[in-house]
Amino acid sequence: MVRTKKIYRQHLLQGAFQLIVEQGFEQFHARNIAKKMACSTQPIYREFQTLQEYKQAASTYILEKVEQAIQLSETTTLSELTENICSYAQQVPKEFQRFFLMDDCCRNEIKQVLRQHFQQLAPAEDFETFWYYTLGKAAVKSFEKIPKVLAK
Repeated sequence: MVRTKKIYRQHLLQGAFQLIVEQGFEQFHARNIAKKMACSTQPIYREFQTLQEYKQAASTYILEKVEQAIQLSETTTLSELTENICSYAQQVPKEFQRFFLMDDCCRNEIKQVLRQHFQQLAPAEDFETFWYYTLGKAAVKSFEKIPKVLAK
């Protein structure tokens, strides 16, 4: 009897995403992801030739999810972009904190994508000021739920 494929590329990317949100890229190892997904490492290496290729695919997956969550393609003003990022931070604080505050690799990639979009919206404005203002405002939003959780 021939085995059927049960774990697909999309499942592996979702598993990597969950692991990265919880533990960061420093824990991005085939065994850790396989453990998180309750499978062997075989499906990982069937879909990706190397761990580096898997890591790059996971980075792309994260960027796409963040862009979709902050509605980047639909944003037409800087204030709207700031509010969308703050809303993302408030709705999924763990993701925001991991990707925007904790993980250098993700933060730098997200910053570059936002810089390109920013330059289309307001080419004469200072991106760094916008970035730190928005990052600070969103960080506050992401930590607003923490005292409520600790109080329980």
